[in-house]
Amino acid sequence: MIGLGIALLVVLGLMGASGSAKAASGTVPGTKPGTVPGMPGSIPVPSAMPPALQQLIADSLKALTVGDDGTIVGPVTTAAVQMATAAVGELNRAGFPEAAAALQKFAQDAAKLVAVVVDVPKVPGLPKDMTDAVNRALQMERDPAKLRALRDALGPLPATPERDALVGMLNALIVQVEAEQRAKDALKKVQDELDKKKADGGGGQVTPPPPPAPPGATPPPPPPAPPGAVPPMPGTPPAGADSRTYTALEVRPGQAESGSIIAKKFTGNGNRWPELLKANPQFKSAKFGMAYRPGTVLRLPPNWPSQPLSGTPAPSSVLQTPSAPVMPKDSAPVPQALPGPKSPVELAADAMVRNLRSVQSAFGMPQAKGKEDMGLVRKFQSLSGIASPDGKAGPGTLAAAARAGQSTLPLVMSWPKSATASNVLAYRDVLRQLAAIAQASGDTSRAANLEASAAAERGQGNIVGPKPV
Repeated sequence: MIGLGIALLVVLGLMGASGSAKAASGTVPGTKPGTVPGMPGSIPVPSAMPPALQQLIADSLKALTVGDDGTIVGPVTTAAVQMATAAVGELNRAGFPEAAAALQKFAQDAAKLVAVVVDVPKVPGLPKDMTDAVNRALQMERDPAKLRALRDALGPLPATPERDALVGMLNALIVQVEAEQRAKDALKKVQDELDKKKADGGGGQVTPPPPPAPPGATPPPPPPAPPGAVPPMPGTPPAGADSRTYTALEVRPGQAESGSIIAKKFTGNGNRWPELLKANPQFKSAKFGMAYRPGTVLRLPPNWPSQPLSGTPAPSSVLQTPSAPVMPKDSAPVPQALPGPKSPVELAADAMVRNLRSVQSAFGMPQAKGKEDMGLVRKFQSLSGIASPDGKAGPGTLAAAARAGQSTLPLVMSWPKSATASNVLAYRDVLRQLAAIAQASGDTSRAANLEASAAAERGQGNIVGPKPV
């Protein structure tokens, strides 16, 4: 319990609330106070700190309504605290712990002025003040390192469904935060490359291609790479070949978004992925149609827009042009699921979910309880690291199945005896957080299935009190 208390203090240190807040000075001895406009002098800003990070601090303080004298004026929003805690994580990763500590102090004091709306499962053995702090962390902490510390600190508590459900909520939040950070890093990388092109005199414009070589002429060799240059990733288009490119994002660890997802992003029609393959023949795969790693730079087909479509994609019949190759109606699309065999955890999740959905379809709920294969449930629990596998398909187990790739989930078979409507709502939130990650990655089918699974869950496996709508 002492370790958990320390972890909570490290995360947010919010054991209570206060009616007003004035942040104590975050200046670390030996550091030079900041001089960035709109930034209190209590935030140390070393000269080596990039301007982008300085601006991030200033934006965070502005969102927290911090005045020049360090007073938090208010009102403070949850989004403002989330922004600040995410910035703390970025500062730590960039090697500016003093600035991170000072900004975290402002975030801590500002968070005390925000009403808590998250209601975590009541874990046996967890005191109320620590439960309140966990609530605040789930609602406002967005530094994945601190969230992992909190999750790990829950491990020594007695193994109960409530504790496992809480760990599942933290795991889902960590996945969401880290996915958002990866997407942000990918966008920054693209922007940095564009800025470098402009600085080199390219102006970010498309360089006209050289005149065609005479028939039979041998193309000149490529210019030698400058000393210290990093060789391109295999399959990456040569520099200067075409500035209309797209960098494939990571949708799951080690798995890039498929060609059909990218086609839908740019044209509104996922079946136009063969055009992407035609522009990038080096990534042809007999098994998957196309195969490449996250971070691979792909050429865009000449008749595609240079940027992804915004908003709801238009119907494919409007977007296609007479010159665009269209798949025949009687031809099945080539499979697009990218990496190879499933892991043992994913296979166990498949088997468990198929069994649970089968018995629920045959008998309905709650009549299906007791007819499921508890051995399959227990095997998945063991492989996914759930403490004390008991063979009961509770909310923590099904949330873990969702994180293992399942999207069309069965209803929760076994709720804890003390579970109420608030526990059902917390479980729904976990699924909706995973759906948001899928949506942001372009996997709209998985996002829709997770949203449907969340909406279907009403505590049919028996909860205390009225079921939520």
